Amino acid sequence: MPPSETLIILNPAAGDKAHPDLVEDWARTHPHVGLQRTRGPGDARRLAREAATQGMGLIAAAGGDGTVNEVAVGILEAEPRRSHLGILPLGTGNDLARTLEIPLDLHQALALLERHGRERDLDVLEVRLDDEAPRFVLNAVTGGFAGELTESLTDQVKEAWGPLSYLRSGMELWGDRSTWNVEVEAPEGGGRFQALNLVVANGRSAG
Repeated sequence: MPPSETLIILNPAAGDKAHPDLVEDWARTHPHVGLQRTRGPGDARRLAREAATQGMGLIAAAGGDGTVNEVAVGILEAEPRRSHLGILPLGTGNDLARTLEIPLDLHQALALLERHGRERDLDVLEVRLDDEAPRFVLNAVTGGFAGELTESLTDQVKEAWGPLSYLRSGMELWGDRSTWNVEVEAPEGGGRFQALNLVVANGRSAG
């Protein structure tokens, strides 16, 4: 890893095909910025964990919400936790960026990153499913119809339809929708429900 104060972890498959080149060109003109591309699932998490362990001050995820989550989890897994998370929104939904009011325009987001923006605290959800290892979630946990919708979104659909891909896929799946029996326990109350969706939200936007 090159000596730098900031590392950008770039998902080259995210967003507009021109965006990865723009991010790389920007990084080359900033000596304090290093950049590494991901090659597959899990790469962003590993690269972020390694960089955070080495004491990198700012680690920016350049990609969609999946890339952002991987980078954040990598930072959380490092000890001690000293690194900050930055976001360059290149994805389809960019839900967490919307919550944090990060510009969706890449040029504006890069300018904000250059200034190191404004630090904001963010809660993190810890999710436990049966006997699986705990998972960290920054924006939202969804199940039911929303989960089916997310699983149905292919890279081809995202590339062709952009943010409207959620609407397109939702309309295709709507006729086959199902409901589930859900039991909820919470300090503010709970109960048993027949639900189409279950969303545990930490942010303001989900899809």
